[in-house]
Amino acid sequence: MEDKIEFYNEKEIEEILKKGGQLYYADDGMNEVVIKEEDIPDFIIKVNKMEGYNVDIKMYRVNGFSMTPVLTTFGPFLNKIEKELREKVIDRLVALQKGEKKLKDFKVIDEDDLEIISEKVTEMELEKEYDFSISDKDNENPVGMLLYHLSSNYTDKIEFYNEKEMLNKYKEQLNIAGPEGIDYEVYSNEEEKRDGLSYELRKAYIEEFGDTYSKIDYLDEKKEKNNCNKEAR
Repeated sequence: MEDKIEFYNEKEIEEILKKGGQLYYADDGMNEVVIKEEDIPDFIIKVNKMEGYNVDIKMYRVNGFSMTPVLTTFGPFLNKIEKELREKVIDRLVALQKGEKKLKDFKVIDEDDLEIISEKVTEMELEKEYDFSISDKDNENPVGMLLYHLSSNYTDKIEFYNEKEMLNKYKEQLNIAGPEGIDYEVYSNEEEKRDGLSYELRKAYIEEFGDTYSKIDYLDEKKEKNNCNKEAR
């Protein structure tokens, strides 16, 4: 086995996230990577083997709510570890320490890649539950309204019957007049939630300021708005 640690590629990380299973941040004081639970013993031994058996490691649960590590080491030996996790890793770790077993091949995840791909996978799952599409068909009833702020005391209001047309007109005016020159209102009901139109309009607005906006951001805002509406009743 080569004295280096390989990283999972994007497709492999997607598959890991879809399958589930607990992941851990592993911090050796210089670098931080993400590893699968079943690779903890081999990671501890291999990192120490590569660095002269004097690497103290701290591990934290990914998506955990505590800043206290669930595992720490003195070099290749356990220092502190949660009882349940110890039961899962101790046998193999001791066998590796004694040389009774050989290191297996394993890979780790770059923590920045994990954040990016986690959001991508989450959005893929959300698209199964929510409809983020934009219709280019004319509706019998208006889908929304744009408010053109032509002056400090005059606003022109135009209703649209086509989602794609409304979105394109909004982006066009946003580019010309900026966020202060145009507002929107999306009409909706239980049968026609129009998450796609609302999301794309909001995304265009946010990106005008140079920021990014995801479907996760949209649903978080929607949930917060719904909670505020319930409290106001």
